[in-house]
Amino acid sequence: MKRKLLLLLSGAALLVFGVGALAIAWFRGESNVPTLALKKQPYRVEVTAEGTLKSALATPITAPTDVHERRMTIAWIVEDGAPVKKGEIVARFDPSDFEKRLTEGREDEASAGHKVAKGRAQQDATDRNFMKDVEVSEKELAHAKAFQSKDPDIFSRMDIIESAIDADLAEHKRQYAETMKDLKGKLSQTDLDLNGIEKKKAGLKIERAQAALGAIEIRAPHDGIMALERDYTGELPRVGQLVWWGKKLGEIPNTGAMEAEVFVLEADAGSLAKGQKADVTLDAHPEKTFRAEVSKVDPLAKPIYPDVPVQYFTVTISLKKSDPSFMKPGQRVKVTILLEDREAALVLPRQALFEREGKTVAFRKSFFGGFTPVPVTASPAASGRVVVTGGLKEGDVVALLNPNESRGEAAPKAAAPGPAVGGAP
Repeated sequence: MKRKLLLLLSGAALLVFGVGALAIAWFRGESNVPTLALKKQPYRVEVTAEGTLKSALATPITAPTDVHERRMTIAWIVEDGAPVKKGEIVARFDPSDFEKRLTEGREDEASAGHKVAKGRAQQDATDRNFMKDVEVSEKELAHAKAFQSKDPDIFSRMDIIESAIDADLAEHKRQYAETMKDLKGKLSQTDLDLNGIEKKKAGLKIERAQAALGAIEIRAPHDGIMALERDYTGELPRVGQLVWWGKKLGEIPNTGAMEAEVFVLEADAGSLAKGQKADVTLDAHPEKTFRAEVSKVDPLAKPIYPDVPVQYFTVTISLKKSDPSFMKPGQRVKVTILLEDREAALVLPRQALFEREGKTVAFRKSFFGGFTPVPVTASPAASGRVVVTGGLKEGDVVALLNPNESRGEAAPKAAAPGPAVGGAP
């Protein structure tokens, strides 16, 4: 019995030893897989960008719009970048054409006035003449009716007929005189109305010329710096140039409210959003940092250099406080934008996540030393790192490489790089 029991114990020991050897052989490849023990740590993601300073509030300076001239000639304009005070003249236009139109308008108005006076005098004379004709015709009619031959016992039939014809003729003369009087009166009134219209046209011409002369000087609406507007050829407005009414000549920025326009690489702008905090530093004053925040992110990325395919998002940064004593539009700035800031987070390298059957997984080390795929959710990747928001907890040990590769098995694909992993928005 003792001998049989000894043989059984020896067999069991050999079996345990064999199983252990097989397990060691099975997990031998996984023992070489680098791992990371998850623990919460501070997580901060920043992106830097460069751009220029500009005014958040700027008053446009345009050619006058309250004149009826389509084009005006610049006679004088302040230099680009010149400081201006409220009420100072910043541009003046050539008044020659308007002075000529004013003179012509006054001459036309005087001529129309003379025509109106002459027409009224002629109308009065015509009215008097036709009134006399009407009076004469009425007297002739009265005489013809008073002495009309009607008695057949006294007058012959021919006399009676001639007398009736004379009475009808006198009636027609009276009607003709009255009709002509009315027609001449209407014609005279029409002439007066036409001359009146000419006079009003001349008056309107005078008003427009006076309005244009009053608008040829453009004054600064407030203190600031004159920033002239370049045209499509890159030229600044100049003396002698013809400009269309309403054309923007430049603007006077309010240096008390400044903002920065910067360009962020498309690859770094995945989580850019309005309201994110930022720090602004001027190249001319690197020792000073100004607090700011993102106020606008353009919806589309665009190249900023011709023939260079690299795309950028244009981002507007609003400064919390501006200093007009040294801040000027056009100055170069550097901006640091805080994309994410967490006091404690579970952070994984991006390469520790893989795709398996349409899900994002990480390989978590089990109690017995093997690795088990675990579905996880994570925040958008930044600088090669992600924040795990679900599926793992502090203290878990995660493989940094795919453990299946060491055993020669088909390896799941690494999670595709993108703005979000694990279904995170």
